[in-house]
Amino acid sequence: MKQIRKMVVAAFGAVVLLGLAGCQLAVPGQDSGDPDQFIGVYITREPVDLSASGGRLYATAFTPDPRFYGPYTFVGLGGAVGGIVCTHIPERYGFALYDSAAQDITITDIRYDDGFASDDPVCTVSGTLHLPVSPDGTDSGQVYFNPVYQSADGRLYLMAGTESMRFMGPVGGFMTWNSTATYAYTFTGRVRTDQTRVSLKLELTVVPEYVVLLQMSADNSVLSRVQYAADAMPETLDTVPGTTYIVVESHRVPVAGQPAVTYSVIYKDEWYLGILYARADGVIVYRDTTVKWLE
Repeated sequence: MKQIRKMVVAAFGAVVLLGLAGCQLAVPGQDSGDPDQFIGVYITREPVDLSASGGRLYATAFTPDPRFYGPYTFVGLGGAVGGIVCTHIPERYGFALYDSAAQDITITDIRYDDGFASDDPVCTVSGTLHLPVSPDGTDSGQVYFNPVYQSADGRLYLMAGTESMRFMGPVGGFMTWNSTATYAYTFTGRVRTDQTRVSLKLELTVVPEYVVLLQMSADNSVLSRVQYAADAMPETLDTVPGTTYIVVESHRVPVAGQPAVTYSVIYKDEWYLGILYARADGVIVYRDTTVKWLE
């Protein structure tokens, strides 16, 4: 089986890329008849050193029941953020890799397509990673892209990446990291391909410190006003009877001329309120609050 790999970076804003020129990630088992397959990427804020473990770190599943797969993490990595994969495990083609047992959602908008309807399947997965910015709103800090592979027995493992990035640009600026691996093989006399495409959008983001929720009536009167720290939003929000929409005020520390308060509206046909907030270690996390509309 032959493997072909390519990586593309597209950006809006300035990007400092390290370790990219003329490099190609090593592919485990590339010279064998059944190489391990590249399936995704795992982001860290520190370079990964696996010299003491033979160059591989196998994923740990949180679920002890062997009938199920994942969710997974990589134990012992400094500066872990999270990742996405498009696996060849039945019924778990695309999902997130977490940075800890807390299973915080550090990558949002995950989408995948197994592509198995085609004779030459293309498994694709994508998501968005929100990066914190420096006080002047221009620098994301260093992040490292570590490739994830799947062995023939279904196990997932990570290798130290040779690609890293420091993103400098305006708040709201973004870059997209794309990587594709194509495996060619012969089946019934025909050369076929099995392809994996991974795309990760990295966006400079300023998160709120606290959120004010205004429950509004049909005549635009305020029925309730409640303030929450961004990292302390409730799992469920019960509306006051008569509420027809909710105004969400997100209060942020002003950064590089950005507004201190932004507004959004949740209407009655919407059941979730999503908030981004920063953990104590600076990693940006997404959390949903379920909205229960009471008559």
